[in-house]
Amino acid sequence: DRSFDQDNQLLYGGGMHRNMFGFYGDTVLVNGRPNYRLEVASRAYRLRLLNASNARIYKLAWDDGSPLTVIGTDGGLLEKPETRRYVMLAPSERIDLWVDFSGRPAGAQMVMRSLGFSGLIPSMAMGMSGDDDAVETFPVFTVAVTRAVSDSPKLPERLTPIRRYRREDLANPDNARPIAINMGHMRMSLN
Repeated sequence: DRSFDQDNQLLYGGGMHRNMFGFYGDTVLVNGRPNYRLEVASRAYRLRLLNASNARIYKLAWDDGSPLTVIGTDGGLLEKPETRRYVMLAPSERIDLWVDFSGRPAGAQMVMRSLGFSGLIPSMAMGMSGDDDAVETFPVFTVAVTRAVSDSPKLPERLTPIRRYRREDLANPDNARPIAINMGHMRMSLN
């Protein structure tokens, strides 16, 4: 952010806000580069996106409204693909997407954007939410189809089996130990 108050202090990019929530810069880097452009063929790809920002939350969607096919998260592959209009990524979160550019002609472009939203979670938790927390829409990276191909991998209906635990699988089913996470002034505590 490049907004300054009367005392020439950075707003939402410095001072107490930065100390509590991190710095909101004015340039998004993808693979270490600004204005990133990914050249692809007209086939399917697996894209792994990691939010390496220290404070920014992204609401990712394609500019043309194409749905996102989520195949994995921080915990690994999903049991089956899920289709979403957008995905939210907080700092350090990862998402794996299946993106099929089949049928798109050479020269076609799509822009992954972070859509606008308001009410940032950290600000709400600290009781400081308001209109100043609104996040604007901005481009993250561009995908350009540079060549047409005739074959593409297919996305399977099932990705991986997921074992779901039952009560009888627990070591202490009749003596549960609750874990409480609390947030106090400038600190978090466990139990």
